[in-house]
Amino acid sequence: MCSNASCQAAPSRTNYAACCRGFGRILIQLVSTRDSIKTPVELARRLRQGQFLAYIDAYTLVNGRPPAEADMMRFFRLTPPSVHQMVLTLEQAGLISRKPGFARSIVVLLERSALPELLPGHAQPVKTSVQRY
Repeated sequence: MCSNASCQAAPSRTNYAACCRGFGRILIQLVSTRDSIKTPVELARRLRQGQFLAYIDAYTLVNGRPPAEADMMRFFRLTPPSVHQMVLTLEQAGLISRKPGFARSIVVLLERSALPELLPGHAQPVKTSVQRY
C-alpha cells in the first residue's frame, strides 16, 4: 500500500508505480496482488528485474535500438547465462516481448512512468564468493 494520499487503497499495477517512483516501489508492479515476497533473496531479485527494465528502456531511448544481452552483461557485470535467464524471466512475466531469431528485438511492455529510476552501473551490486578483508 502506498503512503501517498493520492493513491488508491488497493492500487492497480500502473497507477501505483506512476505515483511512487521510489526504487523499492516497483515491487507492486512486478508482483501480482496474490504473490508475496517471502525472503530477502526474492526481494533482491524483484528489484533487479526493475533495474533490467529501466536499463532496456533507457538504452533504447538513447541509442534508438534495444540492447543486446552483451550490453546488459557489461552494465550489470553479470555472466551471459544470468543475463539470458533474466530476459527469459521478464518475458515469461509479460514485462517484455521479443521476436525469437531477431537480434535486439526486446520491447518493454510497461509505460516509462511505471519504471524505477536506473541506478548508475557502478552502483549495481556485484555478487562475489570471495570474502572481503
